[in-house]
Order: sequence, then C-alpha cells, then structure tokens
Amino acid sequence: MTVWCELIQTSFFSEYAMEGVNHEDANEILLELQLEQLVNVLKTCLKGCQSVKLKLTNAHGPCMTVISRNSLSAEVCSENHVPITVIPRKDWKYFQEPSSPDIDASIYLPKMTIFKNVVDRMHSLHDKIGIHLQILSANHNGELEVCVDADLVTVKTHFKNLEHPRWSGDSQESQTRNTQQNREFHSVTVDSNKLLLFLLSEQLSPDKIACS
Repeated sequence: MTVWCELIQTSFFSEYAMEGVNHEDANEILLELQLEQLVNVLKTCLKGCQSVKLKLTNAHGPCMTVISRNSLSAEVCSENHVPITVIPRKDWKYFQEPSSPDIDASIYLPKMTIFKNVVDRMHSLHDKIGIHLQILSANHNGELEVCVDADLVTVKTHFKNLEHPRWSGDSQESQTRNTQQNREFHSVTVDSNKLLLFLLSEQLSPDKIACS
C-alpha cells in the first residue's frame, strides 16, 4: 500500500516561508522522518500553548525543530528536535506522486456509512448461502452496483448519480465515448471478507473515495 497525502499550506500555516533547491524546477525539499516521533512531539507541544512553529535546523544533524509558544505572551513553551534525513535530489524520482492507473471505469463511492452498511448486510447473507464473493460494477454514467449472485438468490443494491474522478487524459476519452458506452458496466469480483475488513479499517475519514 502506498499513501500519498498533499496538505494545502494555507489550511495549516498562518505564515509559510520555504526555499527549495532552486526556484525554476526544484523549489522543494524532500525530508524523511519517523512520524511517530513527530506526533509525540506535537502532542507535547500543544499542551497549554496556542501556536506551533516548524523549522528545518541543524542541531547535531538535520532536524525538524518544533517550537511552541503562548500566543498571548509570545513566551516559548517548549522546543523539541525531531531527527530527519534530507533526501538527495538524485533520489527524488522514488518519491513522486503515483501516476493514475489504466482504468476501465472510475467512480466515487457513496457516503461511506451507507456503503459500509450495504456491504455488511450482504456479508451477513454470505454466511447463509455459503458464498463469500461480491460483484462491484460501475459505469461512466454515475452508477454503481453491489451484487451477491448465488444459485438460489440474487441480491443487488444500485447507487446512482455518483460523481467521477478526473484523471489525466479523461477529457479526450470522454468525448469519444457515446451514450451506450457510458452506460456499459465494468465489473470486478471481490472477497466480501476482505472488502469489509478494508472498509472497517479506514481511519482517514476522507471526503471522497475513488473506486476504479
């Protein structure tokens, strides 16, 4: 599993100043650190203080210096150093945003609480009919189907009016697809146990989840 997260600067920092390798094609710095250490430091800094400042320093080696202040008195509450590794530019290619995969269909899932409930109820049905597989089908017309298909019974839940992610090259492909192609479903068969385990373990609470 690869997790790629982009944080918008203005959403987290009231002040932001950074100079990368150069301003033309490499105005960035790549750092590697232990997240657990940073989290522990932030938990300590936020106790009784109103603001936190992050600085790249060199205290017996590269560090992320975390300075917490009382905003009323500007008094420094604490100063902690988290060891980091500066990634050399020759290795930047290994830390690029993952490219979009080749996909037949891609759709945003419904509200996660509803989707989890549907998958969970179908999973309960699996125990009775002895089949632990679910079929997920989607098209380019905003439709998603979750289906259990057995000899004795077929149960299907249909979602409509869902949105689609915008991947690179989508605009050109969407122009060449006709109405019939947009309504054509693309399906995958998944193990219901693994699908439910994934849904129950999701902790990030994102606004949207794309299923391709």
